[in-house]
Order: sequence, then C-alpha cells, then structure tokens
Amino acid sequence: MYRNRRFSPDLLRDARQAAGYSQAGLARLVGVQLVTLKAWESGRRAPKPASQRRLADVLGLGFEDLEVADEAEDLRRLRQARGWTRAEAADRLGLEPHTLQRVEEGLELPPDPRTMARVYGVSRIELAAAARRVGG
Repeated sequence: MYRNRRFSPDLLRDARQAAGYSQAGLARLVGVQLVTLKAWESGRRAPKPASQRRLADVLGLGFEDLEVADEAEDLRRLRQARGWTRAEAADRLGLEPHTLQRVEEGLELPPDPRTMARVYGVSRIELAAAARRVGG
C-alpha cells in the first residue's frame, strides 16, 4: 500500500486553519469523508497523490507545501529510522553486514531491491531515491 511518508499532518492542519476552513468544510471541498480528513490530520493516514493535489489546490498551495522537506534519506538513515544495527538489517535482508555496508556507502547496488524495499517498509521508488544518495 502506498503511503506518502513526507506528507505532514501538521502542515495540513495549519494550512486549513490559516485558510479558515473547518475540517468538515475542507473535507466537503476536497470531496472526501470527514473521517478521512481527520485521519490525514492525525497522521493515521496520508492522502494519495490525487487527493493531496486537491487539498493543495483548495488551500491555494503547491503539492510539496503539504510535505516536510526531507532530509535526504539515504539507505543508512532508512535502516537507522527502524532502529536496526547494520548486522540486524543485514540479517533481515539475507546479506552479510559488509555487503550492506558497501550498499549503504554507494559502492554496490542493493542485490534485491524488491526485498529491501519490503523489509524497510518503503516503495521501490523511495528505495531507489535513497540508494542514489550517499549519506555521511
């Protein structure tokens, strides 16, 4: 299931309040149920791209204005965000820790990107973007 990890519930709530809309009013204008808008604002769910576009349009914002500026997540940060050591992540991925280190350093491509995306809980597109970044 697609989940926009950059979507910010706080930015949505602040933009809605600044525009003077109630949750019910904004939900009606965007064409979603009130429960859906509440789930977006609470962070339980994130809108699909088409819904995020409608939100942005109604609020007079750009699509990216409802997202946190991502701090260039690389593969190492993806692993660390899950609280895993390199050895723990390597074990989950079926790799040797030194192989994962080389992947994180950008010296090798992930041997099985599909599995890595699934294990890290990201889309393959997000994984590919993270693999292109080499962190410190």
